[in-house]
Amino acid sequence: MLEVTRCWTRAQPVVSAFISAMIPVFHDSEDVLQRVATTLVKKFDSYDRERSFTGWAIGIAKYEILNYRRRKAQDKHVFDEQIVSLLAEAYQEAEPDYGGIRKALKRCVEQVQGRNRRLLDMYYGRGYKSNQIGEALRMTQNAVLVTLHRIRVALRDCVHRRLASPEDSL
Repeated sequence: MLEVTRCWTRAQPVVSAFISAMIPVFHDSEDVLQRVATTLVKKFDSYDRERSFTGWAIGIAKYEILNYRRRKAQDKHVFDEQIVSLLAEAYQEAEPDYGGIRKALKRCVEQVQGRNRRLLDMYYGRGYKSNQIGEALRMTQNAVLVTLHRIRVALRDCVHRRLASPEDSL
């Protein structure tokens, strides 16, 4: 059990990003992520240790996403099987890059303070909609969306700076 836990801890950010790209609804993507984790534990004995665990996990995530897609077939925002397969390949190829990006993003998010941090937590952490956040923070819905956009731009710029800085890549 310890080995699967170690492997999953390293792979989970990439798998989670892949699932979130395919399933934009936070709670649905979290449900699929949990299904993937459960399947990985159940099938860990069949995992070929000569292959990338993350690649194997993304393969399982691909099937869970397709199962989700079948359940939500009437939703126009669900990707077809070919797109899911292409994106799965892209995430597997980009796997080594995610560690540095995730680390840089974590450091950048830690720098966000006050109302902006609360706004990020509500939107991304709790899945609140912009109108709910506006009510809680006494902002208009448009102000929430503009602020989120500005925070994303600032985070993107921060991540780019950190990735370009040799001292932050350690």
